[in-house]
Parts: sequence; structure tokens; C-alpha cells
Amino acid sequence: MMKILFFTENTHCGGLDTFISSLINRWPYPEDELSLICNEDHPGLKVIRERLTRPCKIYGHQMPIYVQIALRLQRVPLLHMIRKCFGPFLKYFFFLYNIFALRPLLLKDRPDRLFVINGGYPAGDSCRAAVIAWKLFSQKREAVLNIHNLASAPRWFEKIQENVLDYYLARSSAKIVCVSKACADSFIHRRVLNRRNVPTFIYNGIIAKSGVSMTKEQAKERFHIPPDALLCSVLATYEPRKGHAFLLEAFQRIVRQFPQAYLLLCGYGKADEIEQVKNLVATSPVVRQIRMHGFLEDTSAVMAATDLLLIPSQSFESFGLVAVEAFAARVPVVTTNVGGLIETVADGEGGYVIDWQDTDGFVQKVVMLLKNPALRREQGEKGYQRYKKIFTADRMAQEYAALVRN
Repeated sequence: MMKILFFTENTHCGGLDTFISSLINRWPYPEDELSLICNEDHPGLKVIRERLTRPCKIYGHQMPIYVQIALRLQRVPLLHMIRKCFGPFLKYFFFLYNIFALRPLLLKDRPDRLFVINGGYPAGDSCRAAVIAWKLFSQKREAVLNIHNLASAPRWFEKIQENVLDYYLARSSAKIVCVSKACADSFIHRRVLNRRNVPTFIYNGIIAKSGVSMTKEQAKERFHIPPDALLCSVLATYEPRKGHAFLLEAFQRIVRQFPQAYLLLCGYGKADEIEQVKNLVATSPVVRQIRMHGFLEDTSAVMAATDLLLIPSQSFESFGLVAVEAFAARVPVVTTNVGGLIETVADGEGGYVIDWQDTDGFVQKVVMLLKNPALRREQGEKGYQRYKKIFTADRMAQEYAALVRN
């Protein structure tokens, strides 16, 4: 028996919550005691709590972290400007504070191993601070650092500070493990870290929903989709990088060629991000065939209603967990070729991969699948077989457990 502590920092609901709940639920050692530490104001913490089916202590901390301060200061223009001027110094003051403030949190239950889950790199500063704090105070094996989005290069005015942190982080981590080869390769932008602790990768996996909670007709009725329509769905945060502008331009042309097409947008987002997409939808010539929703804790109804999943991402995609969710539901996918999406979706094995700038190609593949029900069924089944072979939560949890418990 081992005590395993998971640690994360997050400000958005989404795929990271699915990953955490799937990993804990499928942890292959039932005798292990599991616990999770996360910032209390994470909007997805409620989702994680509801999805867990095995014992796991959850601690929501209220320790001040830099991103929270930055978001609050944005509401006051003068303070926001001051924060931007002094951010390169203030950020690292908070980082040092977090290292020492985390000591009692990390050691509270005397865990044997620490597994830190970070949304990207550098991303959550408290995640990086947790790795170093564990090395300094635990006297246990170094933490495993898990990265879920691409690493970005430090800005010119942060290079010295970031290189120092990368050096200590590389020395403080037993292993850095990403969710795709594209994600691991992105650490070329972090040369100091990459030279001392070369990242590897383990593909994400999910737990397929068992049974049918509702029919396709019932699911379409829930989202106000006509029963004879074919539904294209997008499950993504309303960030610009997710490609909503690209998609809405393409969808106008899709409807011209296939008038029965409808579009459903679902996801979490900041108020300004949601408003920007709402404006794009409102000015679309096919606005009557577009439905827009917020974040859904349970995506099974969306997948039940969906005939085709679209992933129009334009940048920064390290994996594409929603594609795996579609595969598990036998829903074919059309995606752009950004980052790790080309590792998740193999062209012709559950859907199609289009160049991220190729609107014509995207429209062509979507229309082809909408017009051909036999092709949709074939690609849906191929996607399901790909999920069973590569992307199950059991396989993922086995690989992570072996790494953490070694």
C-alpha cells in the first residue's frame, strides 16, 4: 500500500477534469490511499468530486496564487497596468511564497509519492512550486510532473528567471511526462530543462460510458435540434485558439451544400471569450441552425445527439481528449492538424485530419460524411476500435501507476 498525492492548479472546466477523474477511478492498486490538492476556486473541482467512484480525499486550498491576483486586478484598469509593469517581479515573489506555503499541504497526510498535473508549461505556477517544495521538504522520491499542453518559450524579460526555475525543476522531478509526442517535443523551447530531464509521453485515456441514457431523438430534442437534422458538435472552451471563427465561416458553406446540417457549440469560457463567439454566431447567415451552450458536466447527451464531431483548433493543441470521447461513442471526427491532434486522430481511422488553414478541405470532408451515412458508420466503428486499442483509461492508469510507484 502506498499513499499517492495528486496536485493540480486550474481555472477552466474541461479535459483536465476528465483526465483526473479517469486516472483516479482506474488507478490499478485498490489498496493505495489517494488524495488530491487543488485550488478551491477551480470551477471544475465540483465536476471531479461528482465523477469520482473510488475513495479519494480532496483538499481545496485557498493559498493565494499569482494567476488569481492577475485576474482580479484586470477589473481595475490602473491596477492592471501596474501589475503588468511589475508582473515579472511579482510573479516570482509569489512563486517563492508558494514553495514554503505548500509545505504543510503536501506533507499533511505523509504521502509516499507526489504526482503533479499541470495544464501546460509554465502554466500553473503552484504546480511548479509543488515539485520543488516536495524535493526540499518531503525526503521522498522526487515528484512526477505531468504536462497537458505545449510548452512555450519564456519571454525575453523572463529568460533569466525562467532558466533558473527550469534548472531546479529538472533536478526536482523524477520524470516529466506529457500527453503526446507533440507536447514532449515542444520542450525544445525550454532548453535548460530539456537538457537535464528530457520529457516522455503517455497518451490520455477515458472511461467509455456504458449503456444508453437517451435516444438520439431525445438528445436532439434537449438541444432543440429538429429530428431530421444532422448535428455537428464542438466541445471546446471558447478561447480564440479553439477556432470558432474558422468553424463558423466553414459552417456557412456546409449549410449551402447540406441544408439539414445544424451546429451545437458547448464549452467553458470567460465572459469576454463567450461574448466574442456570440457576436460571431449572431452575425452568421445561418444563425438559426446554430445552438450555443455553456460547459456541460456530462457530455453523454451531446454525443448521443451528435452525428459528427468537429475540432477546428488553430493553435496549441497537445492531444484532443474530446476526439477520444467521440471515438468511444462511435462518432466520427473531422479535425485540423494542430499539435497532438494528428496523433489522436489518424486520417481515415475514425475521421479525417485537415490542414488548419484549409477551409475548403474542412468543408469538403464534413459534407462528404454528412451525405454518406454508411461512411459515418464505418468511420465511427474505426474510431471505436482505435479507442479500445490505444485510448482506454485502464491502459493510461496502468502506465502512470507504474511510473509513479516505481
